[in-house]
Amino acid sequence: MRRKYDATPYFEFPLKSNRKVVQEYLQKYDTLSQLLDANPTILDLAHEDFKKLSEENDNTDQKRNRSSTYTSDSLLRALIVQCIEQVGYREAVIRIERDDCLKQFCRLGPGEVMDYSFLSRAFGVLSPETLKEINRCLSGYAIENELMDPTIVRTDTTVVETNIHYPTDSSLLWDCARVLIRLLRDGRTYAPDFLNNRFHDKKLKRLFVAITRGSRSKAKGRKAKINKRKLKKSFRKLISGVQRLVDVAEPFVVYATSAPTIELNRIGAALESVLPEVKKVVQQSIRAQLNGETVPARERIFSIFEPHTELIVRGKARKAVEFGHKILLTEAEGTFITDYDVLRATPNDRHLGERVIERHKKLYGAAPEVLAGDAGFHPGEEKRQDLEEQVDVLAIPGKVSDRIKKELAPWYRFRAGVEGTISVLKRAFRLFRCVYRGFNNFATNVGMGVFCHNLVLLSRLQI
Repeated sequence: MRRKYDATPYFEFPLKSNRKVVQEYLQKYDTLSQLLDANPTILDLAHEDFKKLSEENDNTDQKRNRSSTYTSDSLLRALIVQCIEQVGYREAVIRIERDDCLKQFCRLGPGEVMDYSFLSRAFGVLSPETLKEINRCLSGYAIENELMDPTIVRTDTTVVETNIHYPTDSSLLWDCARVLIRLLRDGRTYAPDFLNNRFHDKKLKRLFVAITRGSRSKAKGRKAKINKRKLKKSFRKLISGVQRLVDVAEPFVVYATSAPTIELNRIGAALESVLPEVKKVVQQSIRAQLNGETVPARERIFSIFEPHTELIVRGKARKAVEFGHKILLTEAEGTFITDYDVLRATPNDRHLGERVIERHKKLYGAAPEVLAGDAGFHPGEEKRQDLEEQVDVLAIPGKVSDRIKKELAPWYRFRAGVEGTISVLKRAFRLFRCVYRGFNNFATNVGMGVFCHNLVLLSRLQI
C-alpha cells in the first residue's frame, strides 16, 4: 500500500553556506517545502493517483502486503525537482542522491533514492485533471494570503510542440516502413514459418533519400519537369512498398494476437496499434503526391508516434507553422497563472474570450473585472458587446483606433506582460517541447510546468 507521507521524524543536518548563490538555492527549496506543507490538499490529490503504483508489483515492493518504500510526498517532491531543475529522470535521481538539499526536500531520509524508471512511472500515473485541481488549490492559497488578485487578468495563447520531426510525406512513409520492418523482423524470430518475406528496407531507404534530395532541386524548365516525373515515380514505388508491408502485417497481427506465446502477443499488439496510423499516411500520400490533391490539415496525420499532433499556423516570420497543441493561459497581476487549458482541435483565438470568462466564473465564482488580450482575441462587434456586459473593462483592441484610447492604454501595456510569462514557461519549465508520448502525458506535462511556475513564484513572494 502506498503511504502518503512518512510520519517518523529523522535527523536533518542544517545546510549552510557563506556564498550568496548557495544561500538563495537552499532558501528556495526550504520555502517550496513550507508551501507544500501549508497546502496538504495538494498531497491528498497526488496521493490518489500514486495509489495506482501500489497496485503493481514494482521492484520496491516484493510482497503486496508490504508498505511501499517511497511515500507519495517523496514522489511528488522528486517530480517537482525534476521540473524545476530541467533534467531527465536519470539526471534527477543522480542530483537528488548527490545533493543533500534536494534529498532533504524530497524527505528521503537516510534511505536510497528511487530508481529513475519508477520515477517515470510515477509521472505516468498523474492525470491532467489532478494537476488542474492542484493548481486550483494553489490559487486558493494565493488568494487567501493576498498574494494574488484574480479580478484583473490577461490572457494569451502559445504552442507547446510535440517531439516530432518536420512531417513531409516521404519522411512519414519512411517512418511507417522502418517501424513495420522492425516489428515484422522481431515477429519472424518467433514465427519463421509464417513470415518468410523479404522487406527491402535498403531499397525503400534509397527511395526516401532520392525524394528528399530531388525535392530540394532548383532546376527550371524541361529539367524541372523531368525531375517532377522522377519524384512522382519514386513516390509511387515508396507508397507501394509501404502498402506491401501493410498487406504482410495484417494477417500476421491476427496470427500473433491469438498465439500462445507472450512475445508474439506483444509484437501483434504493437503492430495492431500502429497500423491505423500507417494506413492514414499511405492514403494522404496517395491523395497529395499521386492525385495532386491539397489534403486539409484536419484530415492529415503528422506523426505515427504522436498521432494527436496538430498543425498550427501562427504567422510568425521565422516559424510559419508549428506542430503540437495550443495552450490557453490566463494570468493575474504578478504573473501568477490563474488558469490554463490544453486545446485540442484548436479553435481560433477570437472564440476564446468567452471561454476565458466562463472558466474564470467556474473557478473563482465571478467574471473578472478586467480582461486584457491581444487583437487576435477580438470576437467581432456583435460578440464584443456580450463580453463587455460580463466584465467592467474589456481591453481587447479591434481597430487601429482602439489602440490609442487613453483609458485603455494602461491595460494594453498590462497585457504585454503575459509574453514574458510564456517565455519563462518555455525556457525554465520545459514547455517549449513536450518529450512525453501521448496526449494525456502532454497535458500532464503542461500542468506540471504551470504548477511549478506558480509554486516558485509564491516562494519568491514569501521570502
